[in-house]
Amino acid sequence: AAAALLAFLIANPYALLDLQSFHRELVHQSTLSAEAQGKLGAPRHGGVVYYLWSLTWGLGWVPALAALGGAVTIWRSDSRLGWLLVPAPLVFLAFMGLQGRYFGRWLMPILPIICLLAAFSIVQLGGALAAIAVRRRGAAVSVTEDEPGVTPARSPGVPWVRGIVLAALIAAALVQGLVYSIHSGLVLSRADTRNLTRAWMLAHIPAGSAIVAEPVSPDEWAHQVRPGTSTALNSYQWKKYPSLVSRISATGAVIQATRQVGIENYERTLSPALIGYYAMHGYCWVLSGSTQSGRAFADPAAVPQAIAYYRELARRGEVVYRSSPYARGQRAVPFGFDWSFDYYPLAYERPGPQITIYRLHGGRCPR
Repeated sequence: AAAALLAFLIANPYALLDLQSFHRELVHQSTLSAEAQGKLGAPRHGGVVYYLWSLTWGLGWVPALAALGGAVTIWRSDSRLGWLLVPAPLVFLAFMGLQGRYFGRWLMPILPIICLLAAFSIVQLGGALAAIAVRRRGAAVSVTEDEPGVTPARSPGVPWVRGIVLAALIAAALVQGLVYSIHSGLVLSRADTRNLTRAWMLAHIPAGSAIVAEPVSPDEWAHQVRPGTSTALNSYQWKKYPSLVSRISATGAVIQATRQVGIENYERTLSPALIGYYAMHGYCWVLSGSTQSGRAFADPAAVPQAIAYYRELARRGEVVYRSSPYARGQRAVPFGFDWSFDYYPLAYERPGPQITIYRLHGGRCPR
């Protein structure tokens, strides 16, 4: 415990040097993690179940099952080591699983311990399997020695057999992580869908045109880019509708009164009445991204006006451009705060959300 505390203070010195800020931010994080209904589209089937599921892909099926075996068998070999390694991940899982929000990345602090348990299990299993193989080989050799005209085979030693068995078990434990790590690297090496979309917009949407862009990328994305300058300080390439401003009344009508909202509440600013409002004010280009619309369709009962908005947009808007992160012939991955952003599924070919640009007609938007 003393070593753990010392290591924590070395890695996080301001936890002690600025204790007031540390405590304030810790309380802030704790408040957010306990806010079950604050994040639209977040999973609702229980934190413990979600974290156990996330181990099957965040670590891998074989390492996860090996860690479970290690947690059970370690007490027979060295109970002191068991007391050191087993309680921590169990307590962490129980505590984090009771929070209102849960994401796979929040499990990362205990992954090193789980890896140690998996390694312990694999070494123990490798030794047991090697001993069985040697005993069977030895029994076969003893039988052939009594047969006339048969030269006895040389029985391989335990270290040699154990090395082969351990290599096979280690390969089985690492293959899933290796495949998906290479996949992730290849995906992230390619152009993001937002880059491709912006390049298309530069070629097809005149500078200064009024656009509506969902908050699927930083605001600087809509600014002009000039070498040697800060993008954030440059002027806008297009006239951008203030997406994080709500103009919607309780009935779903558009009103002139506005209020600023955070990105978590963007979907609650939407209503089908906005489509006519865009066209009437000359916002003829509407950009929609799956990392925003997906939140609404993951929990449609929470934002019925947003669902109606997207259906109205698809009905009245003409699709002029689409950029997909998926390989040809692959189905879209259902929205989730892990797999929509870390690109784990093999269906992904490039990073970024699925983006659709609509062209509105009517009002101040001529054909």
